[in-house]
Amino acid sequence: MIELGNGNRPINMFSYTKDGKPSVIINTFRMFHQRAPISPGPYWTCRFDREILSSDKINEKAMRRDVKNPEDPKVTMAAAFHGVRLMDKVDETKALVLKEADGGRLDLATIGLP
Repeated sequence: MIELGNGNRPINMFSYTKDGKPSVIINTFRMFHQRAPISPGPYWTCRFDREILSSDKINEKAMRRDVKNPEDPKVTMAAAFHGVRLMDKVDETKALVLKEADGGRLDLATIGLP
């Protein structure tokens, strides 16, 4: 489906449509964050075009899609979701999240979908 990189454990994923564009958003926990960080903390989120899932091509040597690579707009980092431990879709415009906050507490909030 999509390669998030070694050491990532997906937690939540859902699809939504924004401006007529079908997307999927997935949050994950990075086990090797200290050794190879890709976000400010071990919990990070990316958004990708849902069309990636409909390909009938199987690539046995699937390239790793780098979510920090601005040259691939089909897969992007969702920076507003850094620190999100759990999430679910409220509607096509926002998600309800449990997010890390200052002092180690967790805040319940809504965040606009990218």
